[in-house]
Amino acid sequence: MSAAVLVEERDDVVLLRLNRPEVRNAIDQQMVDELHAACADLERDPRVALITGVSVAHAQPRAPSGGGGHPGAARPGPDAVAAPGSGRGFPWPAWSRTGRQEG
Repeated sequence: MSAAVLVEERDDVVLLRLNRPEVRNAIDQQMVDELHAACADLERDPRVALITGVSVAHAQPRAPSGGGGHPGAARPGPDAVAAPGSGRGFPWPAWSRTGRQEG
């Protein structure tokens, strides 16, 4: 069983990286237990904790689909459009409520 939370200790910061990219870092009991243990360590030695997640893009390379969108993402409704600038930095298009796709 692999760690659900990867802990990287730096000088004055602890990086807690959620490590369940195959389920979009959904929290399960193992992850809760590991987060509790990390918080207990932080109570003994207080530092800033930065919580982030392992990226799906890094965990599972995607084959080009030609259809755009993120695998498993909900498809937009007929009145959805991309919010200007909202898709920047994401490997999938962003949508808002006006009808077109950005990205």
